[in-house]
Amino acid sequence: MNGTRIATAVAVLSVAAATSWAACGSCGPAHHGGKEHCTIKKACCGTCGGEAKQARKQCEAACKATEATEDKAHGAAAEIDTAALATLVQSKAAVVLDARTGKYDDGRRIPGAKALSPKASEKEANKAIGDKDQLVVTYCSNTQCPASNMLATRLKKLGYSNILEYSKGIEGWAADGQEVHKN
Repeated sequence: MNGTRIATAVAVLSVAAATSWAACGSCGPAHHGGKEHCTIKKACCGTCGGEAKQARKQCEAACKATEATEDKAHGAAAEIDTAALATLVQSKAAVVLDARTGKYDDGRRIPGAKALSPKASEKEANKAIGDKDQLVVTYCSNTQCPASNMLATRLKKLGYSNILEYSKGIEGWAADGQEVHKN
């Protein structure tokens, strides 16, 4: 796991109340599905305990996002689920990009999301994202829509290294009961 991904996870955790970094032990690795290989999970297990439920949720979301990115490092983008994305949106730890354009863009957005075309120039991408190591999540309409994958692939080609895809799109986000903003 590189330093950028650890820093991203730490950024997500910093939103939580007080965090104290300690070795696994408070809640043990079992609360993270029994996995002990994730450095972030070991670090945040000291924070979790039973009393810091929000910190644990944010920690788990960061771990899922980081592991997903590592697992699919050579592909276009790793997948992220609704719960993990909701945590990242709430903590503002990622740039969320809506890849829908033209008639497919109905103005509905995941809170904080910016519109960026899959055909965006490097200048447009840099304006929307900034740092090439920034955690980025792309989405479009639904699982049938290819735009989020196309944008993720484009961003990878432009040198962005921390790309996740929310393939359920705005339809899945809304169906899962999450807040939707209208532009």
